[in-house]
Amino acid sequence: MNARMVLIILGITFLAGLGLAQQSQAPEQVSAHPASLSDRAQIELLLDEMRSAAENPVKMQMLQKRVQAAPALPAQKIGESRSAQFSNSVGVSPEIFIDGASALVEFPNGERLALKKHHQQWQVENGEIPGQTSREQKTTSHFRAASNSQPATRNSQLASPAFSAGQTFIPTPVSREHGITRLTRNVTQANLDRSLFGAPEKTASYYFARYSNNAPFVTATYIQLVTDPAWNRILYGSLGRWIKSYDDVRGPSAIAVDAEGRVFVGETGRNRVLALQLRPQEEDTELEYRFEIPGVAHPADLATNDNGTPLDISDDFLYIADPVQNKILKYSLQSGGAALSAAFAGFDAPTAVLAGKWNGANSGFIYVIDQTGRRLQLLEDEGASLTPLKEIKGAPGQYFSALKADHFGNIYLVDNINSQLTKYTAGLELLDAEGGKETFDGLANLDIGFGKIIVEGEGTYWAGFDQLFTLERWTGHSGAQRRTLGVAIREASFQSDKDVSEIRANFTLTDFAEVRVQILDERNQLAAEFPAEWLISGSKTKLWNRRNQAGEQAPPGIYRYEIAVKSPYRDETVTLATRLYLPLYYWQDCGSEVKADDAFRVQGFPVKWGGEPSQTALEHPEAVIYRFNGLNPESEYQLALECFAGDGEARNQEIFVDGEVSLGQIRAGDKPAQTGYLPLPGESYADGQVTIRIINRNGGSVVVSQLWLKETGAGLNPQLVSENESVPSGFTLEQNYPNPFNPATNIRFHLPQDGKVRLEVFNLLGQKVRVLADEYRAAGTHSVVWDGRSEAGVPVGSGIYFYRLVSGPFTETKRMLLIR
Repeated sequence: MNARMVLIILGITFLAGLGLAQQSQAPEQVSAHPASLSDRAQIELLLDEMRSAAENPVKMQMLQKRVQAAPALPAQKIGESRSAQFSNSVGVSPEIFIDGASALVEFPNGERLALKKHHQQWQVENGEIPGQTSREQKTTSHFRAASNSQPATRNSQLASPAFSAGQTFIPTPVSREHGITRLTRNVTQANLDRSLFGAPEKTASYYFARYSNNAPFVTATYIQLVTDPAWNRILYGSLGRWIKSYDDVRGPSAIAVDAEGRVFVGETGRNRVLALQLRPQEEDTELEYRFEIPGVAHPADLATNDNGTPLDISDDFLYIADPVQNKILKYSLQSGGAALSAAFAGFDAPTAVLAGKWNGANSGFIYVIDQTGRRLQLLEDEGASLTPLKEIKGAPGQYFSALKADHFGNIYLVDNINSQLTKYTAGLELLDAEGGKETFDGLANLDIGFGKIIVEGEGTYWAGFDQLFTLERWTGHSGAQRRTLGVAIREASFQSDKDVSEIRANFTLTDFAEVRVQILDERNQLAAEFPAEWLISGSKTKLWNRRNQAGEQAPPGIYRYEIAVKSPYRDETVTLATRLYLPLYYWQDCGSEVKADDAFRVQGFPVKWGGEPSQTALEHPEAVIYRFNGLNPESEYQLALECFAGDGEARNQEIFVDGEVSLGQIRAGDKPAQTGYLPLPGESYADGQVTIRIINRNGGSVVVSQLWLKETGAGLNPQLVSENESVPSGFTLEQNYPNPFNPATNIRFHLPQDGKVRLEVFNLLGQKVRVLADEYRAAGTHSVVWDGRSEAGVPVGSGIYFYRLVSGPFTETKRMLLIR
């Protein structure tokens, strides 16, 4: 999709807006946007999916099915994504060559991956492309996995609190023109002088737009359809034009629409599926009868499958969830009818079915809700059979009632009893959740719009939009709401070892996004950067080895760490900015040819007998000397050395600081010898500088192969500071995130004053499960993680739990849901 396509903004509004509008609204007034990605962005997403699948068998199976074209590479080729080029410790990014519908990816280790574009989808091909007309390269060597050898034993990990930014579900007015945020019976009665629905149950939509070079330049139709079993009809309307009903239905229980405007309706009153036709190119289209599929005991839900080719209906399928027969029925669709292709048994009262997606097209996987709303399954459709890959079991008090997929295949699951909307990756990794009875009232169903876009002279596209509509219980105060799909950063935290020799940022992306990471020093100068790249939703890791843009080791100080993510639908960016303190840490690869790795040497000659850090050294006939500046007299520091010459000569070397203050001796022979960390006397760096001198007590030359200097004490842990840090004005206990959760969740609270804090977890019987905090804490914002375990360290079962915060006069309790 080219630049012109990226700028197209399509208007969508919900049924209330359709009936209330007196004239067509401008696209920006309804703020709806289609997913639009360049070829390079799509290839970067594919590479990130390979990286993510390297350690996840389910993701690997999904990836292999979707991207291997014919003639395809053998399965083990994609399995090679377990190799270093897909590591989350990013080194040099692969080069991408694009030539029309062909592309070639070259990895830093020399391996190649050939791609071919089929039906707007990039797939793996066997062989190289003939032309290489577009060459793009990104280098991020300072983010390569740290190669610094560590003295003695590797230290334990230190983790920061978790931080979040952005919204996954952005509340959006149903009608901006009329100031309506929620469609209810009272709203329709006041504005349309009618109730509009008896009991709306399911909803679907279809969008069509044609962009021409001559007047009329744009012709567009957006149609929303809602089943109303209470009044035995389907209500449907076109943006700003009309509302109509189709009344020849009995018990309409399900509805689905495909790319050609075919509308499939499940009728429990007639035990059939009805196929109707919309003609969105016509301004005043009506639903027309096409054919029917008889003999379906109870068509509870429907899902169309475009077989990976949304613009070619010749290979399409229709899935039907039938809880009476305990089956998922699969029909192949022809222009004038349907034929049963398979009947998948092994389900327990399946009530919802969904065909998975990737980049707008179906992926070959399906999702089924069964066990009376208590289980969500991910399955691979292998033609004549279904292979289960993963499942989510509902907890007591949950009822899964509906699910939908967006353009990128993210899954949206409705819990009707708790009025909860939860978002997952295609592989069912939890991303985010919204809801509760304060947000929705009897949430039952949802819809995410898709549409066909024809651009004269360019082509035809099938795309999902950033609009989500929910159906609730139809009452005077509830009925339907609208959300814009946003991208958020969740659970961002920082980890390091005790040396703080490298910084690992972990976070969750709640949607596909273009991600850029920048690290700025105290002067607001760029210290290091991950160039922008497109990443799929889910858990992400960025590893920084504390090298700046010039490849030098970063000095101690306050750094600003920014994670910026750009929406795949709109030109909008969410930024999570934090400040963290990096204590001093320097590693010297003594004698290295890389100046940045041996930047503090004062005296000595480099020698080398191999390629490893222990096989280079600094040698001098009298003394090897290092000098470090910028030390804080108020801090504490430790020094460690490794001595090894490779010549087998025994050496008894002594370490001095600040002239004649000895730190001890180290014996070096035919193997590397390390001192372990030795504390520096405070007086040795009182002026902010320390000089390290190593001599040989036996006489002869001095040899040092590695040296480490680190800050300890109060500056040891990375200190993460929120961008708008301030003392809270009052006590607050936030809702835990994520919720529902598995296996862990984060609980944040705010204290306006210093004081004793007690945070406890209880079960439904009021029994204490865990004390998460019982200590004195300073005023400010705090975060505690519960790992779903009891006080004895035993994992607790699925269910509802309560957490209570007590601090001074403040006491508050909130509820959370654990799903195993």
